Amino acid sequence: MFKAIIDTVMGIVDKFIPDPDKKLEFKKTVSTALIDNESEWRKDSVTLQTSDSGNRFVNGMKHIVRPLISFAVVIQWYLYKFDVIDVWTKEDSIVLGAVIGFYFISRGIEKGIAKVL
Repeated sequence: MFKAIIDTVMGIVDKFIPDPDKKLEFKKTVSTALIDNESEWRKDSVTLQTSDSGNRFVNGMKHIVRPLISFAVVIQWYLYKFDVIDVWTKEDSIVLGAVIGFYFISRGIEKGIAKVL
């Protein structure tokens, strides 16, 4: 994601900064700023996700959104595949793996980051 942003900014900067050394210095500055801001954003996001709101219902809903969406997607997909098409392909296995991976891997990463902070 950052590479695309940096490339776009550098495409615009090419027209205004003719010196290659200054272009490189500017690119390093932009890259550093983006990485620093992204790091702070992730810390704030994890802190917000792991904080207690004081309301049991809100805390419960905060933790049930990902599993609910994942299960709903898998169930709807199964119903569609077996009721309408009745064919299971290699691509279907890939999509199922991606949905299950999203659920378990992102949850593991979230818990790992929470332990670090």
